[in-house]
Amino acid sequence: MSGEAGAGISSKYFKMYFSSGMTVSVAMPPDLGDHPNYIEDYFKEASKPFETKLKDVLPRVDQSFETLIQQHGFPISLYDPKAVFIADAIIEDVDLDHENKSTRNLLVSSGADVNLSFFTRSFSKINLSITINKQIKRSELNTIRAQIIEIFD
Repeated sequence: MSGEAGAGISSKYFKMYFSSGMTVSVAMPPDLGDHPNYIEDYFKEASKPFETKLKDVLPRVDQSFETLIQQHGFPISLYDPKAVFIADAIIEDVDLDHENKSTRNLLVSSGADVNLSFFTRSFSKINLSITINKQIKRSELNTIRAQIIEIFD
């Protein structure tokens, strides 16, 4: 069986999955004996460091999001697992004159799901989901990514 060691967590403003960034294949031993759940136990044990790290960094990541929203006006709303992908929700900073008005109106009424995947400096992988209430600039997403990487390293 193949899989990736990791752990997930949800917060007021995001959902995050932190993992090894590597898929491993684990085979059942020829004689299971006392280990009928060998593969499940392997991934449980391999995921513990990721669970611990997420619990340790959660307060700082939460504070970072609070600061970005309250002091810098980032268009992040409470995380909504039912938010959907909306085309044109992310705008390149050079496209500010070409904001999509219909997208902006749709975001105000429903919010949009934005997903980021990136690696830390130690090559662990982070998948981050947020909900936005208006179009978000690529530079704002880059700031979020940079702050999270700084917290994790």
